Formats: sequence, structure tokens, C-alpha cells
Amino acid sequence: MRSNILAESDIVSEICNHLASQLNLVASDIAPDQDFFAIGLESIRAIVLMNVLEQKYGIQLKIRDIFTNLTAATLAASIQRKLNTTQ
Repeated sequence: MRSNILAESDIVSEICNHLASQLNLVASDIAPDQDFFAIGLESIRAIVLMNVLEQKYGIQLKIRDIFTNLTAATLAASIQRKLNTTQ
């Protein structure tokens, strides 16, 4: 159980780091529960984020996954569930 929590935390960090890079922000300034679109993410960059996460974690995401999980924390939890079902 603890490893899933740590892995999810790592996924949150990965999402925040990527968003910071895309949006010219500092990753530590992005809270795990901060709405992606409130910090400036738009559709094209959401697609880029989706593609990066798919490649990094070897899973398939749909753009709907980004739009229904609007924070790093909720998106990381969704990715963790996908990873758990593929193992």
C-alpha cells in the first residue's frame, strides 16, 4: 500500500514538473489540488501533457482523462488506477 502512495506522489511531481515547464512556472508553485486551467493550461498543452504521460507510464489516456481530472492529484490517482489494472 505504501508503494502505491509513493508512486502516486511521484506521478503528481511529474505532472507538476511538466506543467511548470510548459507554462513557464516553478513546479513548487503548482499545488497538487490546483486546477490546471486556472494556471493557464489550454487544450493543445493538455494534449501534449497527455502524450508525455502516456509515454512516461506506458498507459493509454484520453483527453477526457485530463478534462475530468483537473488537478495533478486527481490525474495522478487516475493514472495510478490505470497502472494497477495493467500489472
